[in-house]
Amino acid sequence: MVVEARDTIAGSSAVDCDVIATRLSERLESLSTDGPLAEALQRGDFKSESGAMRCELEIEVRFGIIKYHRDGQRVVLPVTTDALVSERAPVKFVAGVSEAQYKAASATLKQVSEDNKAKSNWKSRLGVLTFDRFFKLPDYEEAVRISVPQSQANSRDKSFEAIRKVKLVSWNVFTGQPSISAHRNDETAIDSGPEHLDYRIAINLEYKVPLRDMPATSAAKICRKKARDSYMNTKGHLRFDLSCVQSVDNDPGGGDGGPCSYEVELELDGSAVIEVLMNESLDHSKRAQLLKYHCATLVRSVKQLRDLIAKGDAGIPGADTLATNLMTTKLGLCDLRFVQHDAESVRRYRKAISPQLPLIGDYLFRAVTPAIEKSAHKRHTRSPYREYIDCIPGPYVVMHSGPLHGKRVVLCTRDHHSSDNSAIENKLS
Repeated sequence: MVVEARDTIAGSSAVDCDVIATRLSERLESLSTDGPLAEALQRGDFKSESGAMRCELEIEVRFGIIKYHRDGQRVVLPVTTDALVSERAPVKFVAGVSEAQYKAASATLKQVSEDNKAKSNWKSRLGVLTFDRFFKLPDYEEAVRISVPQSQANSRDKSFEAIRKVKLVSWNVFTGQPSISAHRNDETAIDSGPEHLDYRIAINLEYKVPLRDMPATSAAKICRKKARDSYMNTKGHLRFDLSCVQSVDNDPGGGDGGPCSYEVELELDGSAVIEVLMNESLDHSKRAQLLKYHCATLVRSVKQLRDLIAKGDAGIPGADTLATNLMTTKLGLCDLRFVQHDAESVRRYRKAISPQLPLIGDYLFRAVTPAIEKSAHKRHTRSPYREYIDCIPGPYVVMHSGPLHGKRVVLCTRDHHSSDNSAIENKLS
């Protein structure tokens, strides 16, 4: 995973933090001073009691599509970069990716985690099956979830707990316009967003609910089966969760249920953020820098993984090399070595742009060259003695004033071009 350097040799911050990561770090800092997170910090909810904490901080990013409420179509904004959508906008976030994108994410993370150079920084937990039940309780605003292990992979964790979430932040991030061809000719492409995946950033508090307060399992409002593969990067404090989810009846041993939906999530380790917020020895600037470090790592990883999986398996030719290099080296989002163009864009480029390149080059040469030549000529012909004054004294010449006065040395200016000079020079010669 990409992990940013925290300090330069001179000691200044080296965190490459874009607007979204900066705002996220600032929001975390503000939440720690006022609101539910601040109250939890003051009460000591994040301090372990008998090996377990009463509360955990969840910072997660989920891929999906932002759609309008009115027609269910993907939001279209006049921007080509990631942009936060207003919380008042009449839109909804629909989580999920296509099966091809899910497989692409799985293949990418598998290759990255098994790379020899970075293998020591990765841990994986594959094939975890759980049965989730969601209950609506009068004492809590949000639904309470109970996850019951169903597989041998997590049979050692048979002791399960009820969890309720307290929502702090929910940001929808739009990632750019769909292609023109899809917009004009393929409405289903816009709806499924094969080339564009938006994402949602959520900050929540997760509290444990005593099981004695839970109703009978038959009271569950939503039930689902979930198969999950998780990849943890210990150096970047990130976890990647790939889930296949089915809505089912309230019976773990029941039928297959409805169709399977696919989800890809990234989660920043909340304990690393809490450690920064609770460290009283840090001054404000250092705390802000560390928060930006974690948030920049999260946002950068989201963008890189999104760009890799957006087109599914077809969008990652040579994934062995691309995935390994992208996740283990410090590369920018717009690195030209990893740009992938669809066939329609290539065809249009070859038809409309490529034949005009000679004309474009000739025009630019004719338009720019005179100015460059003029500027170069000025640089080479400028006298070093004419930098700050217009009239330079000198040179000194000898003037012959006749038999009475003889020869004398006089000062001559550069702008003096009278015929006397010629006469004087003739007399001296």
